[in-house]
Amino acid sequence: MYRTPTTSHPPTTTTPGTNFNVGPRWGYDLPHHQLQLICILPCASKTYTFVDLQLTWTEAQQFCRKNFTDLVTISSQEDISRLPRPTNFTGLAWIGLFDDPASWYRAMTADANSWRWSATGTTSPAAFMIWKSTEPNFKNAAQSCGAHSLGAFMDSDCTSKFPFVCFTGSTEKQFFIVNSPYSTWLDALAHCRANYTDLAMIENADENQRVTDVLTPYGHYSYSVWIGLYREPWMWSDHTLRSYTNWVPGAPNNFYTNEHCTVERSTHQWDDVNCNSKYPFYCHKDDARAEEVVTEEVVSSTALN
Repeated sequence: MYRTPTTSHPPTTTTPGTNFNVGPRWGYDLPHHQLQLICILPCASKTYTFVDLQLTWTEAQQFCRKNFTDLVTISSQEDISRLPRPTNFTGLAWIGLFDDPASWYRAMTADANSWRWSATGTTSPAAFMIWKSTEPNFKNAAQSCGAHSLGAFMDSDCTSKFPFVCFTGSTEKQFFIVNSPYSTWLDALAHCRANYTDLAMIENADENQRVTDVLTPYGHYSYSVWIGLYREPWMWSDHTLRSYTNWVPGAPNNFYTNEHCTVERSTHQWDDVNCNSKYPFYCHKDDARAEEVVTEEVVSSTALN
């Protein structure tokens, strides 16, 4: 654990994530003061360090990347058991899990938590998106599937049951409305793949209008219908997708609509909080870079620059 001297001051300077196994249907293709190293704990591939500095999530990420490898990535209960939380510390501590809105808010990006089309498992080359005015909002941290309503996209809870739009073809798509039964996003996906090509993939304004035209005669223009848009919320600071979670009951919930970073509680369970809050944090260092830290008890300010 890094602990700052008492005379020094720190710098001033978001159903919880569904794991989809969608797969493509077809081939589209810091601070200037002395820090004392109190304890570290090695593991099979990483060394974990608790840093007793009050920083925002982004400041903590920058600190870890400068002095270690990155904010901690946790892949199992065994990893949690190796985190060196001080025995007398009962507060919150940052870990590397986050859901940066820059990756998914009205955007298709290369990040692991961004929007994808179920037909390909990727963004479309044009990255066409047309969102309703208040969407996407990741309400209750549970809305990670895409629907179509009033000619535009919206995010919704994947377990909601809606009509849905399937398509056939590749270069010239044909769209079909399925009215019954109303289905969850995953059930709609299975139906489209069994009977058509996939859930609707909308890559330009013309296709969006043709989907709207298909819906209008059935009275679904103003209702929500599933399309093939989805994302997998939460990724690690190193931009890998999370494969393991340990949320406290009721989390994540994006309660204030701005909770996109993750802390560990004293129970070792996780909660989503505002990324601008300030907490201590865990860094990890890859074994290949760990030796210099393990052999030092005191890291001076010059060693951190």
